Amino acid sequence: MHFALCIDNVEDVLPLTKTLQLRLDYIRPCLVRLVVQDDAFITDLYNYGCITWPQRNHLKEGRDSWYKNEKLIDFIRRRSIANYNSFADCLAKHHQSHVAQLLLCAGGKHVQKQSLFVYKCKG
Repeated sequence: MHFALCIDNVEDVLPLTKTLQLRLDYIRPCLVRLVVQDDAFITDLYNYGCITWPQRNHLKEGRDSWYKNEKLIDFIRRRSIANYNSFADCLAKHHQSHVAQLLLCAGGKHVQKQSLFVYKCKG
Protein backbone atom coordinates (compact mmCIF):
# COMPACT_ATOMS: atom_id res chain seq x y z
CA MET A 1 0.00 0.00 0.00
CA HIS A 2 1.38 3.43 -0.96
CA PHE A 3 0.38 6.68 0.73
CA ALA A 4 1.11 10.18 -0.45
CA LEU A 5 -0.21 13.68 -0.14
CA CYS A 6 -0.93 15.47 -3.42
CA ILE A 7 1.52 18.35 -3.40
CA ASP A 8 3.03 20.57 -6.07
CA ASN A 9 6.72 21.49 -5.86
CA VAL A 10 7.31 19.50 -2.69
CA GLU A 11 11.06 19.99 -2.80
CA ASP A 12 10.62 23.74 -2.39
CA VAL A 13 8.64 23.48 0.84
CA LEU A 14 10.99 23.59 3.81
CA PRO A 15 10.32 23.24 6.67
CA LEU A 16 7.07 21.39 7.25
CA THR A 17 3.95 23.51 7.06
CA LYS A 18 2.40 24.68 10.32
CA THR A 19 -0.58 22.40 9.62
CA LEU A 20 1.61 19.31 9.38
CA GLN A 21 3.58 20.33 12.47
CA LEU A 22 0.30 20.66 14.37
CA ARG A 23 -0.81 17.28 13.03
CA LEU A 24 2.39 15.68 14.35
CA ASP A 25 1.82 17.34 17.71
CA TYR A 26 -1.79 16.11 17.79
CA ILE A 27 -0.91 12.47 17.07
CA ARG A 28 2.45 12.43 18.88
CA PRO A 29 1.23 10.23 21.80
CA CYS A 30 -0.05 7.64 19.32
CA LEU A 31 3.14 7.71 17.26
CA VAL A 32 5.29 7.29 20.35
CA ARG A 33 3.34 4.16 21.30
CA LEU A 34 2.76 2.66 17.86
CA VAL A 35 5.87 3.14 15.71
CA VAL A 36 7.99 -0.01 15.74
CA GLN A 37 11.64 0.72 15.06
CA ASP A 38 14.14 -1.94 14.16
CA ASP A 39 17.46 -1.68 12.32
CA ALA A 40 15.85 -2.24 8.91
CA PHE A 41 13.25 0.46 9.51
CA ILE A 42 15.83 2.97 10.73
CA THR A 43 18.07 2.22 7.74
CA ASP A 44 15.14 2.68 5.36
CA LEU A 45 14.30 6.01 7.01
CA TYR A 46 17.81 7.10 6.05
CA ASN A 47 17.58 5.59 2.56
CA TYR A 48 14.23 7.34 1.97
CA GLY A 49 15.83 10.65 3.02
CA CYS A 50 13.64 11.06 6.10
CA ILE A 51 16.59 11.39 8.46
CA THR A 52 20.28 12.22 8.22
CA TRP A 53 23.15 9.80 8.91
CA PRO A 54 23.85 11.28 12.39
CA GLN A 55 20.11 11.05 13.20
CA ARG A 56 20.14 7.42 12.02
CA ASN A 57 23.04 6.66 14.36
CA HIS A 58 21.28 8.46 17.22
CA LEU A 59 18.15 6.33 16.74
CA LYS A 60 20.16 3.11 16.53
CA GLU A 61 21.84 3.96 19.84
CA GLY A 62 18.56 4.91 21.55
CA ARG A 63 17.89 3.31 24.89
CA ASP A 64 14.19 2.44 24.50
CA SER A 65 11.37 2.66 21.96
CA TRP A 66 9.65 5.64 23.64
CA TYR A 67 12.84 7.69 23.54
CA LYS A 68 13.64 6.69 19.96
CA ASN A 69 10.12 7.50 18.78
CA GLU A 70 10.17 10.90 20.51
CA LYS A 71 13.47 11.70 18.79
CA LEU A 72 12.18 10.43 15.43
CA ILE A 73 9.14 12.72 15.64
CA ASP A 74 11.44 15.65 16.48
CA PHE A 75 13.61 14.81 13.46
CA ILE A 76 10.63 14.50 11.10
CA ARG A 77 9.16 17.75 12.44
CA ARG A 78 12.27 19.60 11.22
CA ARG A 79 12.20 18.09 7.72
CA SER A 80 10.29 18.85 4.51
CA ILE A 81 6.88 17.74 3.30
CA ALA A 82 8.63 15.32 0.93
CA ASN A 83 10.39 13.76 3.95
CA TYR A 84 7.08 13.61 5.83
CA ASN A 85 5.51 11.72 2.90
CA SER A 86 8.54 9.43 2.68
CA PHE A 87 8.16 8.70 6.39
CA ALA A 88 4.57 7.58 5.73
CA ASP A 89 5.75 5.44 2.80
CA CYS A 90 8.46 3.87 4.93
CA LEU A 91 5.95 3.05 7.66
CA ALA A 92 3.67 1.39 5.10
CA LYS A 93 6.59 -0.61 3.67
CA HIS A 94 7.33 -1.93 7.16
CA HIS A 95 3.76 -3.12 7.74
CA GLN A 96 2.77 -0.04 9.74
CA SER A 97 0.21 1.43 7.33
CA HIS A 98 -2.18 2.00 10.25
CA VAL A 99 0.39 4.45 11.62
CA ALA A 100 0.94 6.02 8.18
CA GLN A 101 -2.79 6.69 7.99
CA LEU A 102 -2.55 8.68 11.22
CA LEU A 103 0.07 10.89 9.57
CA LEU A 104 -2.01 11.44 6.47
CA CYS A 105 -5.46 11.66 8.05
CA ALA A 106 -4.77 13.58 11.28
CA GLY A 107 -6.00 10.73 13.43
CA GLY A 108 -8.95 9.94 11.17
CA LYS A 109 -10.26 13.49 11.08
CA HIS A 110 -10.50 15.48 7.88
CA VAL A 111 -7.94 18.23 7.81
CA GLN A 112 -8.53 21.68 6.43
CA LYS A 113 -7.88 22.08 2.72
CA GLN A 114 -4.88 24.16 1.78
CA SER A 115 -3.32 25.00 -1.53
CA LEU A 116 -0.47 22.63 -0.71
CA PHE A 117 -2.46 19.46 -0.20
CA VAL A 118 -5.86 17.85 -0.13
CA TYR A 119 -6.33 14.40 1.35
CA LYS A 120 -9.58 12.65 2.17
CA CYS A 121 -9.60 9.97 4.80
CA LYS A 122 -11.75 6.93 4.41
CA GLY A 123 -14.22 7.15 7.21
